[in-house]
Amino acid sequence: MLKQFTPRGWIILAAVSFALAGALSMFLVLSRGIEYATLLIVIAILVWAAAGAIGWAILLRDASQISVLRGAIAGLLIGLIVHPFVWYLTAILSFLTGRPMPFVDEVVNPLEGLLLLPSATLVSWFSVGWITGLVSAIVGGILGYLHTGTFKETAPRSRITRILRGIGVALAIIGLILLPIGIVPISTTGLTSRPNPAASYDEALARLAQIEAEEDALPLLPECHTRLMTHGAQTEKVIVLYHGLTNCPRQFVELGEQFFDLGYNVLIARFPYHVYKGRSPSDLSALTAEKYRDLADTSIDIARGLGQRVYVLGLSAGGTLASWVFQNRGDVERVVTVAPFFGIAAIPVWLNLFAVNLLPRVPPVAITAPVPLEHAIRGNNTRGLGETMRLGLAAARQAESGPPAARSVVLVTNANDLSVDNDMARSLLPLWQQRGAQTETFEFPRSLGLRHDLIDVQQREQRDDIVYPVLIDLIEGRQPQLP
Repeated sequence: MLKQFTPRGWIILAAVSFALAGALSMFLVLSRGIEYATLLIVIAILVWAAAGAIGWAILLRDASQISVLRGAIAGLLIGLIVHPFVWYLTAILSFLTGRPMPFVDEVVNPLEGLLLLPSATLVSWFSVGWITGLVSAIVGGILGYLHTGTFKETAPRSRITRILRGIGVALAIIGLILLPIGIVPISTTGLTSRPNPAASYDEALARLAQIEAEEDALPLLPECHTRLMTHGAQTEKVIVLYHGLTNCPRQFVELGEQFFDLGYNVLIARFPYHVYKGRSPSDLSALTAEKYRDLADTSIDIARGLGQRVYVLGLSAGGTLASWVFQNRGDVERVVTVAPFFGIAAIPVWLNLFAVNLLPRVPPVAITAPVPLEHAIRGNNTRGLGETMRLGLAAARQAESGPPAARSVVLVTNANDLSVDNDMARSLLPLWQQRGAQTETFEFPRSLGLRHDLIDVQQREQRDDIVYPVLIDLIEGRQPQLP
């Protein structure tokens, strides 16, 4: 029956086949599927169908050039070409509907989406391109076989097919090089604590003064320096606050002031390379999990001299660091980890593990993106993402092999989070519980519509009137109540 197909029939068959390839690809790369990104899935299927129809129409210009291999190469190219179109159409429709972009958690206007397109495409290829390319290559190969009824090439290659074949072979070689890099587990050896606590309040201030002198030599935004709110002497309680990736200590000022008013000394630590005056995502190319570790040890060591009991709270990458502190530092009273970043939202755990193995090992890609905050980096960086995930992997591996050093931890999640994988964060709780740790959980319901960054008062749609009292209650060991 297929032999009787007209060119139009083959084009329709290709459109349907590649639409199914798009649906299968979305099923493989999205762990929360329709619940998370209905718009993205629909657009992907439609773009795959259009690309398949156009690609097969080009091949049909000389039907004798169609073969299994050429169909597979065409499918591979379709599986990669669709990425920028899917991303940009999703950005446009998200803008028109006023909804944040999946994975970006921002409303992106068409011009911003266009500027972001090159880096977003590279990241998309790095993360899921092998899956979409492989699925589409298989579909293209099957169509080629159905068209010719043989696995042999039935005609000499034209110049165009030779070029396409060369591109396909080059992409396949790149994929074969990168694939084992993402499969081989990355090392987390050495990511353990090296404590050296301050013996007194004065010693803590002296260490902080050294940090301030180092920061004064850097081209930092004025609001992004390490911050200390002190009552002038050691207090009963001190809290260390860790901001999120691409943000800076300014993010936590208002929450820090509320803890200060409750009698805490407050230390808001600054992550390495956050945030220079240029606010370039390229600055994060030098970030490593080891630098996170050193920052955590330094901040806890200083806090030991600022207060008799040390508490820790962190958001996103700061939540990842707070989780590491819980696993490694026995001299903290209580840790509250808020929306910790152990993996990217919506994609499966196995794909997140692939990303954490790959991203720290390949050249960094700076992702320029629209950011409404004037004290945050303009976008993100694959190295920063990968090394933050590597720190989380270190904490997870340590939790599998031994008990946490601290005793009390609270995991706070946001059911409306579009950025981090809540389930990967929850997976540490049973490990900690089995080893005697006191664990609690709290989740902000989806009905509140909170952003991933639920701390910074300068974020749009912020609800600090709800969030801050909850976090204060959790630090102080009370059961929070939502209004």
